[in-house]
Amino acid sequence: MGFLAQLRLSHERWRVPGSWEAMLSRWGLALSLTVTLVVRLGFLAASVEEHFPYFFPHAAEVAERVLTGPSPYVDPFGWEASSIACSWACGRGFGNPFGGLTGPTAWIAPGVVALYALPFAAFGCFSAPAVFAVFFLALGLSLLTCFWLYRLAQFAYGSVARATVAALAFALLPYEAWLFRVTGHLEFNLTACGWVGLMLVSLRLLRNPSTLAALRLGVATGVALYLSPNFLFASLSAALRAGWQRSWRRAAGYGAVVSLTALLAVAPYLWWQRQRLGVWVMVKSNAPFELFLGNTPEAQGVLREEVFARYHPSQNRKEYTSYAFLGEAEYLRLSWQRFLNQLSWADFLGNTARRVVHFFFVYDTKSWDRPSARLVAKKLLWALPGLLLLAAWGCGRCRRGGSLALVYLFTLGYSAPFLLTGIMDRYKAVLGPVVCFLVAGLLPDRFWLRAWVGRPASENTQRANV
Repeated sequence: MGFLAQLRLSHERWRVPGSWEAMLSRWGLALSLTVTLVVRLGFLAASVEEHFPYFFPHAAEVAERVLTGPSPYVDPFGWEASSIACSWACGRGFGNPFGGLTGPTAWIAPGVVALYALPFAAFGCFSAPAVFAVFFLALGLSLLTCFWLYRLAQFAYGSVARATVAALAFALLPYEAWLFRVTGHLEFNLTACGWVGLMLVSLRLLRNPSTLAALRLGVATGVALYLSPNFLFASLSAALRAGWQRSWRRAAGYGAVVSLTALLAVAPYLWWQRQRLGVWVMVKSNAPFELFLGNTPEAQGVLREEVFARYHPSQNRKEYTSYAFLGEAEYLRLSWQRFLNQLSWADFLGNTARRVVHFFFVYDTKSWDRPSARLVAKKLLWALPGLLLLAAWGCGRCRRGGSLALVYLFTLGYSAPFLLTGIMDRYKAVLGPVVCFLVAGLLPDRFWLRAWVGRPASENTQRANV
């Protein structure tokens, strides 16, 4: 049975006239999208009220400081991504991630930069209309993520009810929504959107393995690579898992199809950057620097404020001067050498273990956090992804059809580069959809949804006839 036919079948199971299932089938997705929109607009309105100058800046002054300042400067609206976007929109090329004129760059993936560059080109760099345009583009991505998550849960669990639970959890839980409250890193809802979209395409390959389905996943991965190179590891693991159900030859074939198709899709950008930088980079260039930064004695795996102040070119004048003088390629080569010079395998393994714990379980308390119920809530929310991933292993419903294995593979495939380099809270944006998907699967049938979750269609029909 084809993918769309299965979706239609799972949808029609709940369309018994006059039942809760029929109402949910008609209105569940609409309700989820509405709540997603309202929550994020509410966060945005609160941000505008509290940080009015942030949304209505002196655009010319900010742009001038970004473009010509003698010292490192990245505006808190977008940081390096908005600096490159400003340079790009003002005709100075894809470069200068830390302000000034430091030359060409591949520091940030081009899709992320485009989120800022398109509004900057249309409305002016750092102008109020451009700022709001970025927020509304991000809002559209949130709605798309909610829709895809609904479809993913519907396909995985065969239940409109569980799909609605997953979508509502995404709408209400603050993992991705909080990006509209704590401004400056809206590009990380791009990664959440890409993660869910690729999961949906990968589950299609897992349920109906074929070369054509692998080709579709390769094309989708190629698009996602313009957002983050991490997606290649996630999609490749899914392709190998789908093929391994048949044979190792099939796994190798699917892996080759996905990898080659994705690399062909991103090849024009890789070649362009090779001509500009003189070296090959895999979409983003800063992996050697991230390895060095995350394994410094001050970081010990977790990228805190003091680490950036001491080592990062965006905040440290000495590092900025070195980056500007050497150029990005040479600066990154020296960063790799610095990493090797300080490398202790015992420390590196210890830092990696600390990164795993922080990524899945621990909220890193900030200087502005104060003991309060809000801080306790943050810590509980950050512990939830790891706890749910452990709990789901014992849930037969979550494991059905290979969807749980796919969640594990995708999560580890995407997060593996961070687990070797350095962890920040915003890198965990992809864990929000993971939580929502698992919550929908872990709810027991005899819970408050027992009237319409998981019951066979025939039983629903009998109840309706009675």
